[in-house]
Amino acid sequence: MSSSQEPWDAQHIPALFSAFCGLLVALSYHLSRQSSDPSVLMSLIQCKYVPHYLRQRFEDSSEDPLPEKMRESVKEILKSDLIVCTAAAVLSFAVSASTVFLSLRPFLSIVLFALAWTVGFVTHYILPQLRKHHPWLWISHPILKSKEHQQREVRDAAHLMWFERLYVWLQCFEKYILYPAIILNALTIDAFSISKYKKLGTHCDIILITVAGMKLLRSSFCNPINQFVTLSFTVIFFRFDYRDISENFLLDFFVMSIVFHK
Repeated sequence: MSSSQEPWDAQHIPALFSAFCGLLVALSYHLSRQSSDPSVLMSLIQCKYVPHYLRQRFEDSSEDPLPEKMRESVKEILKSDLIVCTAAAVLSFAVSASTVFLSLRPFLSIVLFALAWTVGFVTHYILPQLRKHHPWLWISHPILKSKEHQQREVRDAAHLMWFERLYVWLQCFEKYILYPAIILNALTIDAFSISKYKKLGTHCDIILITVAGMKLLRSSFCNPINQFVTLSFTVIFFRFDYRDISENFLLDFFVMSIVFHK
C-alpha cells in the first residue's frame, strides 16, 4: 500500500494497489472457508512435515477414523481454494486496474447500494416469506409451493423448483459479485482520498482500511444473510441522520457491522 503515499491520478490506479485488492479478496475468501478452530489444519501440517507425529497419528487412526477424514476434508478445501483464490485475485486485479470505480463515482456507489438492497430484500425476506406455510401470518397456504406439496407420501426424489434455483443464483450473485464490488469500490475511493489527504497519518489510515476491507469481505463471503440490513442502516445513519460524524463509507460500514451484530 505504499502507492497510497503519493497522490493518484483519477485516470490511473497504481498497479501495486490493484495487486493489493486482488490479494485482499483472495485472502478474505480463503479465511471465510476456514474454521475458527485451527487444530485440524495444524494436525495436517504436522503430519506433512513431522514423520514421528505422522506415525503416531497412523496408530491413533486405527482406533478412530474421524481425524483422518477431517484432514482429508481440509486438504480438499485447500485444493479448491487454491484455484478459486487465484481466479478471484486475477479478476479483482483486473477490475481494480480498470479505473471503473473512480471514473463512475458517485453514480456507481448509488447503483450498487440500490442493487444490494433489492437483491437482499428479495432473497432473504420476500422468497422465504412466500415459502412459509402462512406467509406474513395472514395467508392460509404457501404461495411458492413445491411439487410435492399436495402429496401425502413422497416416493421419488424432490423436484427442484424455479424459485429454489432463483434463490441460489441470487445468493451467489450477492455473495461473490455484488458485495465484493461494493467493498472494492469503497476501498478504491478511500485509498484515493488517502493519497490526497492523510487524516490520521498514512500508515494508520492504510491499516484501518485494510482491516475494515478484510473483515467486510470475509463477512460477505461467509454470512451474507444480514449484510443488506447492515448496509441499509449504514447508508441511512451516516448519509442522512448523522452525516457530520461519518468518516468514509468503508469505516462506516465496518463500525455498523460490529454494532449491528452486538
